[in-house]
Amino acid sequence: MTKITSSVLFAAVAAAPDFWAMNPNCSDGDKLSAQDCENDCQDININCIVGCGGNSGCISECTRDFTYCLDRCPCYQNCYNGCPCSYETDYCRDPCHAANEDHYKQCRDQQRVELLLCQEDCGLFNPACEHTCVENYEENLTNCPCSEKCSNGCPCPSSSSYDCTVPITSAPSTISTATPPPNVDTVTGQLTISGPQLNGECYLNKWTPPNASSKATGYQNSIAHYYYGSTPSMTQKYCIDWCKTATLGEYAYAAVQEGTKCYCGNMPPKEEKYAECRVPCAGALGEYCGGTSDQASWFMTGNGPEKQRCIYDTEPSFDGAYDITTISTKNPYGNLQHCWAEFKCPVGFEVKYYFDYFFVYYNSSCSNDAVYLISENQSNRWCGTTSSQHRPNLYEWKSAADANVEFQFRTSSSGTDQGFKMRLRCDRK
Repeated sequence: MTKITSSVLFAAVAAAPDFWAMNPNCSDGDKLSAQDCENDCQDININCIVGCGGNSGCISECTRDFTYCLDRCPCYQNCYNGCPCSYETDYCRDPCHAANEDHYKQCRDQQRVELLLCQEDCGLFNPACEHTCVENYEENLTNCPCSEKCSNGCPCPSSSSYDCTVPITSAPSTISTATPPPNVDTVTGQLTISGPQLNGECYLNKWTPPNASSKATGYQNSIAHYYYGSTPSMTQKYCIDWCKTATLGEYAYAAVQEGTKCYCGNMPPKEEKYAECRVPCAGALGEYCGGTSDQASWFMTGNGPEKQRCIYDTEPSFDGAYDITTISTKNPYGNLQHCWAEFKCPVGFEVKYYFDYFFVYYNSSCSNDAVYLISENQSNRWCGTTSSQHRPNLYEWKSAADANVEFQFRTSSSGTDQGFKMRLRCDRK
């Protein structure tokens, strides 16, 4: 039974659209990594389906999870050019890094302690001294495993000052988001910047911004942010191709509705409308293009999350105990930009956010360009450049009052400004 199930699953993937196929131009090494990843995804999917007990809705969810898993494999949709991917994955790890992670972390943490002590000795108002401390820190890091003076990892040659025989005493390289140690007050959260894979499923394409007295207009009233327009030639492929290569933005999702309308965006839909998308496409009567109102047929365009044009990154905390997630824009940011992400904290922790700067095109209702940070207990919508407008407070950590938040940045066709930089972390409640 397992072999038959695996064959069916593989056949289903092979029959999927071209943008779910493995890149044939990947290196042989990356193809082997992709095969390992694919096998793991199939094993997970088989176990998922077996656990469904024949429930069709459950099996459908398993299949979506499978395609999402597969598209994060090297040489597939979200990492099409192979290793390194734009996100961390065990299938692309450098062999030296994989074998020496704990030793590198111990070496790095030792140097961070030395850096803090050095800067403390500098006293106040002595930036030249502190700059020298940083330079020494960067030089000392070259002694760590897999770095310049110990390029092959442990054991390090005599050119390196790091001793690989010293037992590992530093904290684990990763902190579980499920069960952080009880004495830890701040930890790294989990950022997700891509949603589920969709291929014609019917979902609602209507969205009301937080803190809005009524349904918004213009660029803020649909889940798929950008309305391309309506045409009597509309087909599923027409909308997919437009959203994939749109002049003002390249989007992950294409949503067609009412037979003629095409929307593009990066935020995944949430409210599924089973069997409500039965309106034929105006340009291909044998295809379905959404429902009679806000129901839309959703498709992937093949674009990865890097097309959002927001910059997602991490920075170490001052003491090196955890990583802070950062979200920022280019300066200036672009027209019709749509960024989406979810940030999650472990049980017992809540999201804290912090803005370094904030310059977003202002209008009184924030209906053109706006940053959103939404949780079950708190909804924020910000725009402007001053606190008297709708700008968030700067330079202070604020609570989002929940363990999970959803982030969006939506811009219009005319607004543009310098952008923003936001930090996220998880603090114990």
